[in-house]
Amino acid sequence: MQITWLGHSCFRIVENDYTIILDPYAPGSVPGLLPLNESAHLVLCSHEHADHHGTDSIHMLPADRENPFSISRIPTWHDEVKGKKRGKNDILILHKSDKTVVHLGDLGTTLTPEELNLVRGCDVLMIPVGGYFTIDAETAARLVKEIAPAVTIPMHYHSEKFGYDVLSSVDDFTALLPDCETLNASTLDPDIVRKPGTYVLSPLYL
Repeated sequence: MQITWLGHSCFRIVENDYTIILDPYAPGSVPGLLPLNESAHLVLCSHEHADHHGTDSIHMLPADRENPFSISRIPTWHDEVKGKKRGKNDILILHKSDKTVVHLGDLGTTLTPEELNLVRGCDVLMIPVGGYFTIDAETAARLVKEIAPAVTIPMHYHSEKFGYDVLSSVDDFTALLPDCETLNASTLDPDIVRKPGTYVLSPLYL
């Protein structure tokens, strides 16, 4: 499996020559990021905000092969007041026999014990860490400890080169967790990482 961070909360997942794009951003919706130029067999979005629902940016490939994943969603909220500020958010879960990938979208609230049980121990967790629109670094770090994934990939944060100014940097998140590594790469294969931990990727479309 190859997981590539395209930028913001958008990822490309390739397994058995089947490509899935998660939360594509619309052109111009995320400061500092280039427009997406991607093709996929399937596009999944956590919610309908432009920086997560730029489906028109993705070229759809022919449905000539089987999706190796089963797909499920957990309905949650984009804020701490049950959607009154920013609406709904779905946690996206991709599962195959030996791997479970969880994308939290723009999660803006804590998870219930029942929701935690559905994602606990996943192989890969993609989690927003920048705060303001989503959970903040402290809440995200606590959630990582509760979920205990093998691999954590932070997303939806600000740097000097990209992202919304109101978001915090990824450093605020990684400072709260052990076993963090910054990779000079956009792609990660969870099967060959050297050890469990948090991996900070470089956005492909910078």
